[in-house]
Amino acid sequence: MDNLDFLKQILIEEHEYYIVAEKNESYSGRRSEFFKDSIMLICIPYGIKRGVKPNEILLCDIENLRYIELQNIYINERYAPFQQGINLCNIYKGFPIKGDVQDFLIKALALKSDSIFDYRELAESIE
Repeated sequence: MDNLDFLKQILIEEHEYYIVAEKNESYSGRRSEFFKDSIMLICIPYGIKRGVKPNEILLCDIENLRYIELQNIYINERYAPFQQGINLCNIYKGFPIKGDVQDFLIKALALKSDSIFDYRELAESIE
């Protein structure tokens, strides 16, 4: 589980929106080729419990969170928003959006970066 720390963060914090990076890799023969990350704005569904104390997180909570279907908007890719079947399995890094989400989305779409850390700085500047 590459994304265990990120999944714990979602369960511990009470934020609804996150900017996340999804690994893009392709397997050809015995080699794995990495491409640029897909950056998405996601919404955590209401049914997921959040605000859990770190010592109260159960393995079943993390497993359930990994496979929920997400509402999403791709930021650095030219895909239609709300792609079907997107879950947290390939998400390896993410940061909560604590400020105005609409303002963040407008500025994030204009940023046109492939680095999750550029969007983290943007999210922190909007708080």
